[in-house]
Amino acid sequence: MNDNRRQLLRTINEKEFEEWVDATDAPYYFAHSSNWSGIWGSAQAGNVCVQKALLRCTLTIPEIITTATTQSSIVIDTLLTEDLRPVQDECFPRKIIDNGQVKMGEIKIGTDGSITVYSGISSENFEGLGNSGMYGTSVTYLGCLPDPE
Repeated sequence: MNDNRRQLLRTINEKEFEEWVDATDAPYYFAHSSNWSGIWGSAQAGNVCVQKALLRCTLTIPEIITTATTQSSIVIDTLLTEDLRPVQDECFPRKIIDNGQVKMGEIKIGTDGSITVYSGISSENFEGLGNSGMYGTSVTYLGCLPDPE
């Protein structure tokens, strides 16, 4: 045990510390059936998966590409649970397809648990025409601490 940890254990209750470490240390996997909407005439089904180990979260989103009908961004219908949300809004450049053209887009995961996919890396809307959507991908970010009970 290093000196820093010894000093930390002296300042807080050791049992509480061990419970906190157990709660944040155990890796777990979260899968959720979700609907994605925004640019298409109807919502598109696609599962969201998050694997969390310590505070590191890896989010995997599905590939959904179909004919767009609305100029908008792509949004998920449910929010991530509090322990899977990032500590600050996180944006990741990723390949998307907009009106049949492959280009660089952006995935934004908000501290409120929202997930939004944009066409362009400056939060641009999709054109709302042709084959459009997102390629399946994974991103890794720092998740929140669990609430103490």
